[in-house]
Amino acid sequence: MKYFYKSLLYLFLLSFLSCQVKKSLSILYFTDAHEIAPVQDRHGNRGGIARLKARVDAIKKEREIFVIFGGDLAGGTLFGKVFQGKPMVEAFNQVPIDLANFGQHEFDFGIENITNLIQASHFQWFSSNFIQESGKTFLNLPSYFILDSGNYRVGFVGLTDALNTSLNTDAISQEDLITAAQKAVDELEEEQVDYIIAITQMEIKKNEELLDEIKEIDLVFTEEISESESIILYVGKRPIIATAGNMGSLAEVLLEKENDGFDVQLKIHPLDSTQSEDLTLLQLQNKYMEELESSLAEVLSYSKVAISDTGSRKHESLLGKFNQ
Repeated sequence: MKYFYKSLLYLFLLSFLSCQVKKSLSILYFTDAHEIAPVQDRHGNRGGIARLKARVDAIKKEREIFVIFGGDLAGGTLFGKVFQGKPMVEAFNQVPIDLANFGQHEFDFGIENITNLIQASHFQWFSSNFIQESGKTFLNLPSYFILDSGNYRVGFVGLTDALNTSLNTDAISQEDLITAAQKAVDELEEEQVDYIIAITQMEIKKNEELLDEIKEIDLVFTEEISESESIILYVGKRPIIATAGNMGSLAEVLLEKENDGFDVQLKIHPLDSTQSEDLTLLQLQNKYMEELESSLAEVLSYSKVAISDTGSRKHESLLGKFNQ
């Protein structure tokens, strides 16, 4: 009989200890993916889809993850202009990412192009404030998203500002940011989510106003503030996180449930030259860069004098007179 009691005690201890183990969830975020390969300029060497994939895989070996893209994968740079977002969707499908918000540049090449990109995506796009003529959400996409991992119910709101800088059409319009966010948050509250994250493409001041107006939002992921630095600001205790431009870094938010809420840990993973690269996506990265170089190698004309672009954005230069 004593063996029975020992076995019972053993099972009880196992059950008790398993209840004490904290089950964590890592939410990974990056934004601004105009370039598939690393960018090397005065800000340093950063980005590249092969580095991103390698870092995501390394974290995935340690804990459950959910990967978010904040927006802007077309236009913006020469690579983005030439390929109009197609290589990035192909690459994101292989990372893979789980959820994507819109940036303004997604619309640089019209509604048909972004529609094709969405159809090619193996991940979920959503928007809380883009609506079409019928009054429904753009392309009938979700206006909010819920991640239900079994241990967590995390709600997401997606907001994009300044659509008029990219597209002028009656086919899609931008609803007021606060109004749209409040509507999505109210619906998430009805769904009894544990934690609410806003994914935004808007300036810091508007993010701060968003948190001031809507207290239920716990955290904001937003567009890049710097090409070389990751920025974390706070409104009270609620963070606004902006990763470095051109996939220069990856943000990680580690959530662990506590009795009275969440323990939230923030970490930034630099995607610089110290980060290893995934070989499969390195091949994809190199393939598109070779295509770009090939297309640019065609000689169109010659200049009899050297043309410098130094300061061309600030004052008149020979580059600015290129068509004369």
